[in-house]
Amino acid sequence: MNLKGDPVRRIARAWLMLAIALGFSSAATEPRVLELRASFSWAGLAMSWPGYDYVFACDSNGDCRAAGSRWERAGSAQKITCRFAAFPVKAYALQALWRASLRNLMAVDEPLEVIEHTDDYPRSNLKLTTESGVTTLVNTSNGAKPPWNVRRNGRWYAQRSGEIERANVNLIRPLPCKAR
Repeated sequence: MNLKGDPVRRIARAWLMLAIALGFSSAATEPRVLELRASFSWAGLAMSWPGYDYVFACDSNGDCRAAGSRWERAGSAQKITCRFAAFPVKAYALQALWRASLRNLMAVDEPLEVIEHTDDYPRSNLKLTTESGVTTLVNTSNGAKPPWNVRRNGRWYAQRSGEIERANVNLIRPLPCKAR
């Protein structure tokens, strides 16, 4: 029996080749994240509020490190509560955040603002830069909760699914906090 000429086998082989090609091409064409700048701030009527500023950077070998600080603000005074530098970070966690910023987006004319109450105003900001020079700005006016606003190629999009929040938490959760 000649299996080369079998139509079922040819179709199966074609599907396999297509799956392999799509798998390799999507991985090969995805731009690598070189830098992420993340900040969180909280302003309001409370006596003090927390915040953080982190920078994640990857070198040409794909080794990624994080540096940053967490702080507490009381009035106009800001006190750093912990600081760290050169903490190793998994590159795939940065890529997961970048991919999350591309999914389940709806085009909007301007960023969506959510103010659940009027005694405090949390804000998260992310700035992702890839090796191809694409910069994606992501922010939310609702702490770390949706909607997240995404600015790409000069246009605004909103994401309500929470994918950005989950990817951000997975990236930030393992960071150390060493007393200063």
